[in-house]
Amino acid sequence: MQDLHEQGSPAFETAMPILAQFPKTEIAEREVRSIAYHMKPARFPAYKALSDVDFATSEIR
Repeated sequence: MQDLHEQGSPAFETAMPILAQFPKTEIAEREVRSIAYHMKPARFPAYKALSDVDFATSEIR
């Protein structure tokens, strides 16, 4: 990849922003799969983050 960059390849310059997103996308996908994997045996009805809970209307105090 360094050779393409040094040559100033226009295709390389165009592809770099896309290629830079791949690791972020992979990490996000793994997190989603991990949550789904753990939710299945727990038999929770739906995923809810703590930030999604409305404590003002909740019976939990």
